[in-house]
Amino acid sequence: MLFSVSTDATPALETIFNPFYQEDPVTKLRIERNQFTFPVGWIAPIARQAPHLVYLYIPSCHLGNTDFQTICNSFPNLEELIITNTGLKSIAGIQKLKHLEVLDLRENDVSESKSLKELSSLESLRELIADFDKNHSNQYFNVDNLLKSNEKLRLLGADVLKEYFEALQLEKIKGNWPVFYNMLKTVRNMMHTGGGPEQFILDTRRKYLVWLTEFMLLDELTEEGAFICLQTLVFLTQKGRLTRDFDESVPELVLKAVLHIDNIFDLNKKGDQLMWNILQDDAFCNLESELEDELVDATIQTMMELETTDRIFLCCQKILNDRLCYMKPEQFSEICKNIKFRKRYLFLICTGYFFFSKGARRELDQCFRFLMAMAQNPVEEHLKVSSYFVRIFSQLLHALTGFVRMEVLVLHWFNELAFSLNKEVFDQYVLTVHIKPILRVHNKNVV
Repeated sequence: MLFSVSTDATPALETIFNPFYQEDPVTKLRIERNQFTFPVGWIAPIARQAPHLVYLYIPSCHLGNTDFQTICNSFPNLEELIITNTGLKSIAGIQKLKHLEVLDLRENDVSESKSLKELSSLESLRELIADFDKNHSNQYFNVDNLLKSNEKLRLLGADVLKEYFEALQLEKIKGNWPVFYNMLKTVRNMMHTGGGPEQFILDTRRKYLVWLTEFMLLDELTEEGAFICLQTLVFLTQKGRLTRDFDESVPELVLKAVLHIDNIFDLNKKGDQLMWNILQDDAFCNLESELEDELVDATIQTMMELETTDRIFLCCQKILNDRLCYMKPEQFSEICKNIKFRKRYLFLICTGYFFFSKGARRELDQCFRFLMAMAQNPVEEHLKVSSYFVRIFSQLLHALTGFVRMEVLVLHWFNELAFSLNKEVFDQYVLTVHIKPILRVHNKNVV
């Protein structure tokens, strides 16, 4: 409902909500200030005549404590409450609105910490739109606690990330590291809420990411800080955001920062998974810089240190597979001649869980492509490496039984590989591989 009459709002509302004029219960109400005045008690007529309100939109309509209490006590079904610029100073009692999903508090001077804490009890709240002003950090919103109590909450409004970004830079200059790292955690937590990074203004996100990569290169970075930074980078870059949201120079900055962390810290397994989850991003493919070579070298080194085919292995595998088409010939030849790497890679594949997992076609295809590339770049294999090759051949045939096209490709790969196999292994192992059933299925399909 929109009013444009120059009068006191109270009698106007009494008239409009007169039961004589109402046929159906009012569930949505929109009032814009225009030339109305709003004395104390103006919400009362609405409360009496429209107790079933679900949506209340009253921006710039003066709202004192008495009228706000009337809202909290009278509209138990309220789901959206838009009260921007109403002069409100306290939201005490808001915990009574158990079904509230959207709350817009912008341009109000709400600074009573006790009443703000009540927001944490609103489990249904999905969007909080407010002025997250760090100048009121001691008494305004405790964003971190609020997010912990409601993981699905989206924070919108006057660029909350900008406020924290500026405060972070100030604490860094002061050298106040405990406060700095606590705030860094809060930003990370905000990135992880239901709205994700998209809830923040894109330009600020871009500036924050660049600043974060620069910070990751500094001596002040601790191992705990590196872990927090990696988690934040995952949220900012996953789902194609690194390519979609940032300009061409940013992927190189991110790659440089993450590789730097890899060089200076011995992170735990969870930290390593975060790092390689970032590095496998398509945005890093075919970068024209020495960093690309450094990434490949780091990938090879990491794979040689792995014990099992875990998530890190799959990320490393993707990185190598993505670069097969444009990797420098001398670089790939060097990889193929690295006997230690070939043995470790084959061991990981031979013991890989994904060979026997449903839905592992992509992982199998990546392994197969890389094995084919190595087979086409042959080196004289010694006994142990050759036995691994035969074992992986047998594993592949077993895993791909029934997928004739893939089976034929595996046979083709093994044919290419046979030229570089150790003769003793070829004589002892190759003849024991049972491929006749596969060939029969293949011939049947060809006919």
